[in-house]
Amino acid sequence: MEDERWWDGSRGRTLSEAVVYEVARIEGVDPLALPPLFGAIDPEALDGLFSARKTLDGTEDSLVTVGFVYFGYRITVGSDGSLAVEHLDGPEEPDPRAELRAETVSSERLYGSDPSTVE
Repeated sequence: MEDERWWDGSRGRTLSEAVVYEVARIEGVDPLALPPLFGAIDPEALDGLFSARKTLDGTEDSLVTVGFVYFGYRITVGSDGSLAVEHLDGPEEPDPRAELRAETVSSERLYGSDPSTVE
């Protein structure tokens, strides 16, 4: 089951705080009873990514979405203000696509055994 809300910062909460409060609301617990969000994603980076939604000329930037797993829920936030929380049926597992994007590529893998032979 997916629960979708909208976040605009009007309640005085950062986006990262809104995520924790929404999961707490669904779970029926106090937000302080949940584990820290930084175990799933950097809260400051998340807040910063969505706080600057306008380009230099004042127009809205492209739609950006970020997804991560927190406390057994798939969280998806969008720069349009959407905040979707979906309960996962299985164990919490990181998104394999995120691991792929974060993978470090060695120079040997890029160039073969001798970096001077780049074509």
